[in-house]
Amino acid sequence: WCQEFKLKDENARVSEFEEILGDYMSQLGTPQPNLSKFDFSTAKVKLVTSVPGYHTGENVQKYGHMRLRQIFQVENGNFDSSDVICQMSSIGSLSEKWISEEFLKSCTPERTETRNSVKVVWPTRNFVENSIDGIAAGSSLCFPAKNFKSFLKPLFHKYIPIQEERHNIPPHIKTFARISKKTNALHWCCLTSANLSTAAWGQLQKEKNAADDSQL
Repeated sequence: WCQEFKLKDENARVSEFEEILGDYMSQLGTPQPNLSKFDFSTAKVKLVTSVPGYHTGENVQKYGHMRLRQIFQVENGNFDSSDVICQMSSIGSLSEKWISEEFLKSCTPERTETRNSVKVVWPTRNFVENSIDGIAAGSSLCFPAKNFKSFLKPLFHKYIPIQEERHNIPPHIKTFARISKKTNALHWCCLTSANLSTAAWGQLQKEKNAADDSQL
C-alpha cells in the first residue's frame, strides 16, 4: 500500500490514522517532529499495530487482534459466511481457546464462524526442498515441532504461489484476510509483520480481582 498525504490546512483535524501512527511511534521512542504537519484524514487503510507489554483500560482496544475487533465494531461490516485466511512465516505456541475465543472472535465480529473457518496457509516440506534456496529456505519458516498441536492439523492448507515467477520462492510476507465462501469476494485484508502468535497479536488476561478479561 502506498499513498501520498498532503500538508494540513488550517481546518484539518487530527485523524484516527494520525493518532494510531503517532501512538505507535511514541511507543517505539521514535521522534516525530513532522508527523502533525500532514493530513492523514484521506487514508484509505486502517492501521493495526502491536506493542510489547501489558495494556489495560482503553489501551486494550489499541493493539493486536483487539484493534481488529475494534475496527469491525465501528465499521459494522456485514459479512456473509467466510473463511479467515492466515498466511505467515512463523507459528507460535497456540492454544485452541486462543484461536477460537480470541483471534477468531476478533476476525469475525458477528461470531457465526467456527474454528475450522481458520485456514492456515503453509509451505510443504517438498515446496521448501525444491525452492530457489533449497532446504536452507526452511530457516526462515519457523514452526518448531513443540508448537504443533493436534487441533491445528485440520486448519492447514498448502501454500501455492499464484504468480509463475514466484513458483519456487518461499513466502515471508504475512497476510490475513477474510474471503466469502459463496462468492470468493474479499471482505478485508490485513498486510502485516505479525506472525500467527500470541506475542504478535496479544492475549487477553484477567487483571487481579477483575471479573473479566481486562488486560492485553
